[in-house]
Amino acid sequence: MSTFRFLPNLYIGGNLREVTKKKWFISHGLPVSSCYAIVLSHHSMTELEIMTIEELHKKFRKKDHYDVIGLSTSRHGAFTLLTDVYADVYANTGAYHVKQYFAELLG
Repeated sequence: MSTFRFLPNLYIGGNLREVTKKKWFISHGLPVSSCYAIVLSHHSMTELEIMTIEELHKKFRKKDHYDVIGLSTSRHGAFTLLTDVYADVYANTGAYHVKQYFAELLG
């Protein structure tokens, strides 16, 4: 099963409720309806990815590790969160090195 690490101050979008419960479901490989995750990308050319929770739990991803930095109830809400993420990273670092910034925060 995939492993997940959540940003302590998770970006939350839309009308997402019961965040702690959803995080537990995600961590234990259980389905979560109407939920999108923003994760740090495993690809060198991409900083972030938006995935459904079902996509994160696919069998071919079972050995992968994901750093989740945001959750939203809709894909549109997840894209809105991306603007917040990039704005915060730029405000704190003066650059758009998202992976590096969050890797330092997550330790």
